[in-house]
Amino acid sequence: MSDRPRIDPGLLASVSESAPRRLVKSLDKDPALAERWRWTRAASGAVTVATEGGETVTLSPDPTGTLLRAEQVSCTCLLAPRCLHLLAVLTRLEPSEESAPAAAGGEPLVAAEPAPPREGLELSAEQRRAARELYRAGVELLGLGANAAGTVVQTELLRAVHSCRGASLPRAASAGLRVLRSIRDLREERPEFSLPELSRDLLELLEVARALGGDGAEARTAAVPASYLGTARRAYQGIGHLRLHGLFCEPVIAGAGASGVVSFLCDESGQLYSVSDVQPGEPARARGTYDKGVRLGETSLSHRELCREGLFVQGATVSADGRLGSGASVQAVRAVESVWSAPAPSGLFATPIAEQVARAYAAAALPVAERPSGSDLVLTRGVALLVKTSEELALRLVAASDHAQLPLREVLRLLARAPGLALSLVGRLRLEQPRTLALLAVGPAPEGQLLLPEVDPSRRLELPAAWRGRCNLGLDALQATHFRPGLVAPRELAAGSLGAPLPDPLAGLRRRLYRIALGGRAALPPEAGAELEREARRLGEAMLPTAAALLRALQRGAVACERTLAGRRREGDPAELALAYLAAGSFERACSRSLQAQAWLRPL
Repeated sequence: MSDRPRIDPGLLASVSESAPRRLVKSLDKDPALAERWRWTRAASGAVTVATEGGETVTLSPDPTGTLLRAEQVSCTCLLAPRCLHLLAVLTRLEPSEESAPAAAGGEPLVAAEPAPPREGLELSAEQRRAARELYRAGVELLGLGANAAGTVVQTELLRAVHSCRGASLPRAASAGLRVLRSIRDLREERPEFSLPELSRDLLELLEVARALGGDGAEARTAAVPASYLGTARRAYQGIGHLRLHGLFCEPVIAGAGASGVVSFLCDESGQLYSVSDVQPGEPARARGTYDKGVRLGETSLSHRELCREGLFVQGATVSADGRLGSGASVQAVRAVESVWSAPAPSGLFATPIAEQVARAYAAAALPVAERPSGSDLVLTRGVALLVKTSEELALRLVAASDHAQLPLREVLRLLARAPGLALSLVGRLRLEQPRTLALLAVGPAPEGQLLLPEVDPSRRLELPAAWRGRCNLGLDALQATHFRPGLVAPRELAAGSLGAPLPDPLAGLRRRLYRIALGGRAALPPEAGAELEREARRLGEAMLPTAAALLRALQRGAVACERTLAGRRREGDPAELALAYLAAGSFERACSRSLQAQAWLRPL
C-alpha cells in the first residue's frame, strides 16, 4: 500500500461524514471492498480505481503524494462525492503524518531554534477545544471497544486528529493516528495488529488529551508541560565541534509503509547520535538506502560507509532525540576509519549492562520525541551459543524483524552453529522480555578481552576487510565462510538456560486492560463481578493493594457505562470507565517497567 497516496485526516473525516448512513453501514460490513477493485497508478502520480460496476475513482495527489482537498478526489458515478465508491477507496489510504518525512542525511526540517520551555505553556481556546474533542473520541472508543469501532467512530477520531493538528497539538494527533491504524489492522485482520500496542496507544491518547484539559478541567490547562504538546517539526540546535565514530547501521521497515536505514555514531564521550533516512516506500527501500548518499556539510558518503567512518564535524547541529543535522552551517571531513576497538566505541561495549538497562527503562518513561538517541541499545561482548556476557549474564538473542526482506533469522542459525565464538554484540533491548536482545550488529570480540570458560580460542569470526570488524544484520550478507574453522551441527539451548521466568503478578490486571481496549465496557459485564473480586483478592494477597483497588474501579466504571432505566437499557456516561482505565493503565505501565528491569538483572 505504500505506492498509494496518503490522505489528510480532515479530508477523510469530511468525506466520511457526508456519506449516507446506509453506505457507512454497508462499508462496515465489508471494509476491504475496494481491495477487490483494480488500482492503477499513472506516471504522473495520479491513481485510478476501476470498480466492478464500471465506475472509476480518480485520486490526484499533490507532489508530496498527499490528498489534501476535495477537488483532488472524484468518482464517475452520479452520487459522487457522497458515494460508496469514493468512501471505500479513501478508507483504504493511510492518513498522512503530522510532519514531513526527514530528508536523507538528517537534513533539518526547520532552522535551529531554542527548544520550547519545559516548565509549562499556556493553551489557547482552540487547543482546549481540540483536546476535548480528542478526549471525547477516546472515551467513546473505549466504551465501545476497537472491535466495534466502525466508520462512524473512526470518523470522530479522524476529525479530532485533524483538530489537534490545526491547533498545534502534534503529540495528541500522533496518538490518535496510531490508535486509528490499530483499529484498521484489527478490523481487517492484518498480521501487524498488536493488542498490547493498541492498549498502550489508547492509554497515551487519553493521558495526553486529559493533561491538555480534554476532560473539561480548565484549571489543568493553566500551565501545561511542553512535552504534552509535542513537536510538529524537528528543531536542531548547534553544539559546536564533534569527533565522531561510526558504530553500525540498522534497517527499518515500519508497519505504516515507511522504510530506510538509521546509522548510529558516537563522540569521544560515548554520546550516541543518529543519521536517519526513513521515508514512505516499499520494504525493499531499506536495503537500497544503505548505499544511498548522505551529506554532512561538504562530505558525501553512503550509510554503508558512514557507520564505519570517523568524522570531524564543525558547527554540528543535533535534535532533542540525538539526530544529527546537515544544514549549511555544518562542515565535516573524514578522519581515520572507525573500529570498535578504538577507545570511544570500546568504552560503550565495556559499560556495565546494569547501567545500560537502567538507561533504557528510564528513557522508556519519557515521550517518544524526548528519548535520547539509541537509549534502548545494548552494546556488550559475549559468547555464542547461548550468549553469556563478561558479567556472567545469560541473554537470549532474537531477530529484530521477521520481514522477508531482512533475513535475520538465518544469522541466528549461523551463530547457533558456532558455539564458543567470542563476539561483540549490538542489540535493541526488549523492554517487555527480560534477558532478550533483538540483534542488530555483530563483530569479533577483541582477542583476550573475553575471559570466559565457554570461549573456544580456536573459533573466530573473519569478516571482509571493507566491513571493518562489524556486520550490520539484514544489510551485510553474513555467510558460513566467515566462520573459522567452520560450523557444526545446530544445537538446542538447554532447558532452563535463562532460569525459570518469574510469575507476573500484574497479569490479571493487564489482561483486563487488553480486553477493555478490544471489547469496551462489554468486556466487564456485571455478571463477571464475582470473578473480578477473586482476581482483586489475589492481587491483594500478592502485596499489590493498589492494583486490586484499580481492578475494582474498572468494574465500577464498566457498570456505570450501561444501566437499566424503567426496564429499558440505555447507555450511560463512559467517562468513569475512561478515568479508571487511565489510572489502571498508568499504574500497570510503571509497575511493569520496574519489575521487568529487575528481572533483566536478577542472578540465575
